[in-house]
Amino acid sequence: MTDQKFPVAEIFWSIQGEGYYAGHPATFIRLAGCNLACSFCDTPSTSVPMNLSTEEILDQVTKLIVPTTYQPIIVLTGGEPSIHPIELLITKLLSQNFRVHLETNGSFSNTFNLHHSRFWVTCSPKPETLPKLHHSGGAYTYDEVKWLIPTFTPKDINWTLSAHHYLQPIHTGASSSPVTNLCNLKTCIDYLRTTCVPYPHTLSLSSQLHKLIGVR
Repeated sequence: MTDQKFPVAEIFWSIQGEGYYAGHPATFIRLAGCNLACSFCDTPSTSVPMNLSTEEILDQVTKLIVPTTYQPIIVLTGGEPSIHPIELLITKLLSQNFRVHLETNGSFSNTFNLHHSRFWVTCSPKPETLPKLHHSGGAYTYDEVKWLIPTFTPKDINWTLSAHHYLQPIHTGASSSPVTNLCNLKTCIDYLRTTCVPYPHTLSLSSQLHKLIGVR
């Protein structure tokens, strides 16, 4: 069987700036393509992607990681990575003793059937995908959920999706007004001050640390 090729926009090492693992070093695999076209997207496709096989991706990832690192974090992001048949890629990365983190808008659920202690799923819902999200029964559907502000308010939070919830101010870099960015951040802080969080869930600020410290 021919090895699956993936449209890879870039592979790079950085600091995870969002959510539960903010501050942790990670290697990012950004797959090109998305099923949505959000006006506030901070990672629009601006280049022709590389068509890489699973082994070629693994080779590039390995070159970016210090060999003695214990269970390095590999982040599959986009775009929307789950529009591609990524289950075998995830399985291959897990077999190399990596921790694999998938970032998704929640459009597709068939990718999340990998029950593994080193597999982490972050969902950042959009207005188009929120109606599709539901509690799968028993365990939480996602490991964490990031709610974009001001697209959503605390009233939109579906607490059954995860134990860990984050408010993340929309910040699209140079295309955003600094005043708008600050306003979105202040809105998040006000929501954190006034929102009643049901036990045992958590609600925290995801401040996009990587942008604050000036890394990718």
